Amino acid sequence: MREAGAPSFRRSLPKGWESHEPPIPEAELAQIAEETSQTERRAAEAERELVEWKKVRFMEDKVGDEFAALVLNPTKYGLFVELTDLFVEGLVPIDTLRGDRYTWRENTHEIVGERWGRRFRAGDRVNVILDRILAQERRLQFSIVEEGIVFTGRKPSPSSLKPKKNKRKPDVTFAPKRLKGHKRTGKKSKRR
Repeated sequence: MREAGAPSFRRSLPKGWESHEPPIPEAELAQIAEETSQTERRAAEAERELVEWKKVRFMEDKVGDEFAALVLNPTKYGLFVELTDLFVEGLVPIDTLRGDRYTWRENTHEIVGERWGRRFRAGDRVNVILDRILAQERRLQFSIVEEGIVFTGRKPSPSSLKPKKNKRKPDVTFAPKRLKGHKRTGKKSKRR
């Protein structure tokens, strides 16, 4: 039962709905939906390619620079990393990892050095150097910066030079040098 003054929907429906026939045939509606989905996928792919192209163009003059990065995904052919300040992604090929023979472990999703046991997992923070740009493929290739190895590239970016907090207390504490004369200012008094 409806209230007085409430509109009657049966009266406001267009003609043809009373017979329960859709205004557009179902086969035509399915074709329109399929075409719309394909157009949306093409647009998303074009946008993704444009963003990748812009990232490559932005990084062209930064080859040899050092950056702080986050390991996104270790795979059997290397580490996908994202630069923490620039949100640019690239690959560190497994054969460029130095100091050990690294292998991919699928069961734990990590890359492990066979001799020294160094591990790379998703979420690890690393420092990387932009080695080269593969412009045709719109890909960036990085290498891991190893501690103690001196590189001849450009200076590291300011973000990667953030001081690390040392949790260890110093071994020796230093007392201030005792001042001659007055105990606070070090000035000699004028008394004779």
